[in-house]
Amino acid sequence: MLNFVRDWSPILVPLLGLLAGTGWLQYYLNQRRSQREKFRTLLEDFLLPFEGTLKITRQNLDKIRHDLAPLALVELEGDPRIIQQFLDSLPNEDPRKHVSKARIEWLQAENRRSVDLIERFYGRIVLREFKAACDKFVLHAKEWELVWKALIASGTVPSSFSTRYAPKFPDELEEALHNEIAEVRRRTGQ
Repeated sequence: MLNFVRDWSPILVPLLGLLAGTGWLQYYLNQRRSQREKFRTLLEDFLLPFEGTLKITRQNLDKIRHDLAPLALVELEGDPRIIQQFLDSLPNEDPRKHVSKARIEWLQAENRRSVDLIERFYGRIVLREFKAACDKFVLHAKEWELVWKALIASGTVPSSFSTRYAPKFPDELEEALHNEIAEVRRRTGQ
């Protein structure tokens, strides 16, 4: 038996090393494939739908600004009394009166969809800057909806709302999202 081991050891040792090395290589490749799949899911189920929602809300916001052009609004988060007074001053047959309110509700629905996506995938966000921008966006969306629900429910806005109530849409969100998408694509090998 000792002769057998001595005679075959020059062949068996490298062969066993090769088999063990192949196992580790296969394990490594499986882990890498699994990680890429997780990032691909993040991209397809969160980042790209979120990007699409932001594009829709941007277009919708531009239409709202157009409808409310006499107010020269740069952002909707400012003084809601001004918007309410303007819409109330329009005759009932003016489509801007009803379409603007419907667009605002649509904008809120898209914001809720975005917040749901962020909350579902929050723990998988890669870049700190995108996570911080998402935090600001969630606060913006929730506060903005709260103000508008109060506005619609009460019919009037108290004078205490004469200054900005809801946080402004985070300007850095879109750039941070593009950076996150680029990083996740890099990690998926795309």
